[in-house]
Amino acid sequence: MDNIIIRNPTLLEKTVPFRSRSLVPPRLRVAAGTNGAGNSDGAPPERQSRETRVPVASPYMVHIIDDEEGIRRALTFMLRKAGFGVTSWANGKAFLDQLRRLSDGCVLLDIRMQEMDGLEVQEAMLAAGCTLPVIILTGHGDVSTAVAAMKAGAVDFLEKPFECDDLLRAIERAFDRIEQAGQVETQTADASLKIAALTSREQEILNGLALGLPNKTIAYDLGISARTVEVHRANLMMKLRVRSFPEALRIAFAAGLGA
Repeated sequence: MDNIIIRNPTLLEKTVPFRSRSLVPPRLRVAAGTNGAGNSDGAPPERQSRETRVPVASPYMVHIIDDEEGIRRALTFMLRKAGFGVTSWANGKAFLDQLRRLSDGCVLLDIRMQEMDGLEVQEAMLAAGCTLPVIILTGHGDVSTAVAAMKAGAVDFLEKPFECDDLLRAIERAFDRIEQAGQVETQTADASLKIAALTSREQEILNGLALGLPNKTIAYDLGISARTVEVHRANLMMKLRVRSFPEALRIAFAAGLGA
C-alpha cells in the first residue's frame, strides 16, 4: 500500500493510504449507476475502508465536473479520504447554476462532455468573474485542447488515466494559486489606499514616473516646472512612507499605475 504525502502551507501534513497508484482503478471504470463493486451507493469494498490518518482537513473544496459517474465516484472517494471537501456535477450547466454559491477551492473539469464541453464551462466561469483555479481532466488525444485551456488560465491538466499523486500535486498548485491571489489582492488594496491619500497632482506625477518618464518630460506634459515635479516627488514619497524611489514604484505598480 502506498502512502501519499501532501505538504502545503495551507494543509498540514497528511499521510493517506491508497491501494492503487492509478487514480481510477479498472474496477471503478464502470457504467453509470454502479461503482464496480456491485454497489450503487459509491461505498468502497470493505478491504479499502480502513481508517485514514488525516489530522487536519483542507480549508478548500474540490469541485468535480465530469459526465462519467464512475470517474466522479472514484474521485470523490479518494479526495474525501485525503481530507478534502468535495462537490460533484454531471455537467457544466448544473455547475454554473450554482456558481455564486460555491465555496473557495478548485475545479476538476473534464474537457469532453456531451452537453457543454470543458472549454465552454471555463469560458462561462471567466465571463461570470469566477476566479476558482481550474484543473483540466483530458482523455488521450485532447492535449492540444487542454493547452488551450491552460492559455485561458487553467492551473494544470491531467491526462486520463492518471496517478493519485499527480492529481494531489495539481490540487496543491491550485490551492497555492488561491493563496497567492489573496496576497496580490491584499497588496493591491493596500497600495490603492496609499495612492488615494495623494493629491491628484501627486498621482499624476507618480503615474508618469511609473511609466519611466524623466522629470522634465513630466513637467512639460503637466505644464509645470521640473523643480515643482521634484517637490511633488519628495512629498509623495513622504506620504507613501518610503525611503527610496523603487519602493514608491512597487506601490505604484501594485495599484495599477504605469499601465
